[in-house]
Amino acid sequence: MNFLLATSLYLLAANVINCSITTQYYQRLIKQGITEALRYKLPTSNNEFKQGVESNNIEEYGEFDFVIVGAGSAGSVLATRLSEIDDFSILLLEAGGEEDDFSQIPALWSFNQFSEKNWGYYSTPQKQSCLGMNNRQCSVPRGKLLGGTSSINTLMYSRGNCRDYDKWSQLGNCRWSCKDVLPYFKKSENCQIRGDENYHGKRGFWNVEYTGPDSPLFQIFLNGSVD
Repeated sequence: MNFLLATSLYLLAANVINCSITTQYYQRLIKQGITEALRYKLPTSNNEFKQGVESNNIEEYGEFDFVIVGAGSAGSVLATRLSEIDDFSILLLEAGGEEDDFSQIPALWSFNQFSEKNWGYYSTPQKQSCLGMNNRQCSVPRGKLLGGTSSINTLMYSRGNCRDYDKWSQLGNCRWSCKDVLPYFKKSENCQIRGDENYHGKRGFWNVEYTGPDSPLFQIFLNGSVD
């Protein structure tokens, strides 16, 4: 959906729907979040985190058994699993803040990606893609908040390509081949979709399912896409 069209539709909905205290809250939340996203300028560098080698601004947090840098999909899971052992102390570091009610609305993903929840990265100039973008660079949203990119990607579940994991293993990263990491993917999943059971698990905490409820526009869109 075109970004400006989406903006108009959401603002229209926020103005029309008004029937309860909860609805009024989300009405104000959506209007405010969209307005802030339209005004926000994505950063072009990470200078806000660069203090320089001469900086004396050091904060003491104590000693920990584990220090995890980044509270994204991997870091959050690691911290949670390690915390199941009471004797472990864990420090989880994240540059961004926590999720809020606005970021919890999957359909507003485009506005979350134009907010302080996104690092604002772009690809290097491309030769065969991003041809319609400035300098042939595509936006590469990366989450800057608890949950990382998984908090701004419309609840989309995706895995890396097996060839990538196998290449990491060939480069000397032991136990990173596809066959080595697959059991952990399966262990994490509570898969509700129809698929090969050799690649998906059923007893994990991570619920994976088809999008629902189905939109009446879905089939119309598919039919309109057929030659």
